[in-house]
Amino acid sequence: MRIRFGNVTESGVARYPEIVAAPGHFFLISGPSGVGKGTILEEVKKDSFLKSQMHTVQSIKTRPPRPGEDTNRTDSVFKTLADVTRMKENQELFQWFPYAGHVYASSRQDITDAAKKGGIILFELAAKVAQQIKQAYPEKTTTVFIAPPDEATLRERLKGRGTETPEEIETRIKNATGELALMSQFDHIIVNGQGQLQASIDKVKALIHTILKNQNQTTPSKAA
Repeated sequence: MRIRFGNVTESGVARYPEIVAAPGHFFLISGPSGVGKGTILEEVKKDSFLKSQMHTVQSIKTRPPRPGEDTNRTDSVFKTLADVTRMKENQELFQWFPYAGHVYASSRQDITDAAKKGGIILFELAAKVAQQIKQAYPEKTTTVFIAPPDEATLRERLKGRGTETPEEIETRIKNATGELALMSQFDHIIVNGQGQLQASIDKVKALIHTILKNQNQTTPSKAA
């Protein structure tokens, strides 16, 4: 289902000078549902050193909370479509992604505050939005795609979660095809196959450490 969000029905990213000038670096992780990217991120966030160097941003959602969903989480907030549309019209959104009748977004102020702190700004995003951020902020973005070894493995993982109906699994597999088509455009591809979870976690950590090392070696300069 496509919805009209302001004057568009597609996802988008805005380029703001204050974010360009801020020292923070976007680290964007994408991949199809069931590939294990959420588990990888949770483990990366437990790293005692990286925890102090990374900033997560609040996800704005126009969908209603799911049954039992914690609405007091600091990493997400629920708003009406009218509220989020107004934010977009007032240039208060950093990125937005209409999906399945709802909009998922992040605020300009939230991203600006995180970017000014330096370090890593960590996102889990749809592949299309990750590429749009890369295009808008190429000088300060690293993209990582977490891929399954094959469709059969992905299907088994989705079935094993027990959270989707067979119809929903087929929809996610179809969506995964679209995500995989964008995989070659990512800076890094990590195949998270059977028994490779820890290796995938270590690879993500290594990439973040490299970015932080490069940040520390770069002499700050005035924005053009």
